[in-house]
Amino acid sequence: GPGEGCHGYQHFRRQGGGHDVPNFAVSAIWDFASQYNLDGLIACAAGPSAYCEAGSNSNGAGALISWSGTSSISANDLALQAVSASSNQPGIFYYGANQVQIPFGEGFRCVGGATKRLPVVFTDGFGDASYSVDLNSSSLPTGTIAEGDTWNFQFWYRDPAGGVSGFNLSDALSVPFSL
Repeated sequence: GPGEGCHGYQHFRRQGGGHDVPNFAVSAIWDFASQYNLDGLIACAAGPSAYCEAGSNSNGAGALISWSGTSSISANDLALQAVSASSNQPGIFYYGANQVQIPFGEGFRCVGGATKRLPVVFTDGFGDASYSVDLNSSSLPTGTIAEGDTWNFQFWYRDPAGGVSGFNLSDALSVPFSL
């Protein structure tokens, strides 16, 4: 869960002085305590997590979205992956603020409200695709991603042999961004 492995402690021992509170204690306690919330160390926020449902496609059970790197804006190393989509087809990773689960095409739209599209990518012979998200690029619609934001990502792809609509979607990924 959030904050796992992100707890700590400090021990101060004062020799002598009785029961009075030394001057440094109040600021030392605040400096330590202000680094934490109920989930643990604030800098140790939970990482990306999958949600929603993938509709079955021409490759089988359905496409799944995953990630590599980190959700750190300063590291700027987040890469999105989709596996088991239809083979050799165009697709797009897109993102938005809202989580939904609405039937759409042969699957489910899991990202609702206003969305932002990333550039077109193509799946390989296995139906896998990836995209490295450049959080520093001014030419992409990623400039709205900031520290403390949580954005939801999904992969839309063509699937001509998968059903009447000719397209499908992966499950979705919720990504909390940190500095």
